[in-house]
Amino acid sequence: MSASLKNFKDELQESLLTLLWQQWCLCGVQGHADEPGNWCIDPEILILLTCSIGRREPRMFDEMLDWLESSPGMINLQRLKFLAKSNSFIGKKALPAVAGFLDEISGKDKWTLALKTLLEPVQSRRPLFFFKDGRPMESFGKPDPTFKKYGFLRGSTSLRGLVGPFALKHPACLILRLRSFLGTTSRSGICIYLCTHPSGPGENPSHIAKEIGHAQRAVQDALVSMSKSGYITRREHKRDTLYAITPEMRDALFQDLREAPIWCNWIPVAGFLEKIWSIFDSNNFLEADPMVRSIKLQEVVDNFKIPISKSGLPVMLDSRGHLEGKEYVGWLVEKVKEIMKVLVTGGKTGK
Repeated sequence: MSASLKNFKDELQESLLTLLWQQWCLCGVQGHADEPGNWCIDPEILILLTCSIGRREPRMFDEMLDWLESSPGMINLQRLKFLAKSNSFIGKKALPAVAGFLDEISGKDKWTLALKTLLEPVQSRRPLFFFKDGRPMESFGKPDPTFKKYGFLRGSTSLRGLVGPFALKHPACLILRLRSFLGTTSRSGICIYLCTHPSGPGENPSHIAKEIGHAQRAVQDALVSMSKSGYITRREHKRDTLYAITPEMRDALFQDLREAPIWCNWIPVAGFLEKIWSIFDSNNFLEADPMVRSIKLQEVVDNFKIPISKSGLPVMLDSRGHLEGKEYVGWLVEKVKEIMKVLVTGGKTGK
């Protein structure tokens, strides 16, 4: 096993956990994290990553449950299901158990009905949590019955009820502010995307829908309706219809924020980082032949390089076809480190 790759695997996992803690603390959970950058939070992506990487940090996972129980109007369940099914996030496996737990507390079936298509037959029961090195964390005491029902073993779940308000004036939390005001439909995402892309003639509904992770028809209908308010402009350009937010509306949304939020399409960014993490965390990868490692990683880069280039991050991936084996893996390791540095410590701007 390469010691440097083992160190990278551990460093990547810690950086991802740090990023998750930063965003959850902004949302109002009890924890400690350094001041994050201004990248706009994506609540559904945050849940999906916490249901995969966050299972290496049991307290984070339970803080997520606490936040979800106390913030019922902040999550778009249809979008969560859409992202989980269409992007192959590892966290989707634990989502039915999360849904069952939340509905058990509320006495309703809102979550389980919305996510029922993600439910898979329970073939066996396995530990929900893992140690940082990947070893399963055996549960103590009587297993939680709801999680056991969905195939996961963990001890009794007791929420602390200590969730506070989200960071109202932090740029990254603008989505939470807008969802509190407008609801969880596509309108909140549309406002943020248009606010963070003020230059140019405007954006078309198809592109906006891909960026914010909503159905194109829903986005188009919302834009037509929103344009009647006068706060969203609409104009025909060749065969396209373009929409933009007025400067006055943008200024009103940004007026008491400390700095301007920065757009990040977390769908490909989170998908790429989770995939790289899972590959390095898999059995025998670090002991594999360097050519085998590079080929496997090359496939991931080829799938994500274009979406990452359009995500809003100032980091570009390319195929690096002239590199192979150890050289290619070394190049990719440095690129992933660069991405994590930008996400964890970067993202600072003025208004």
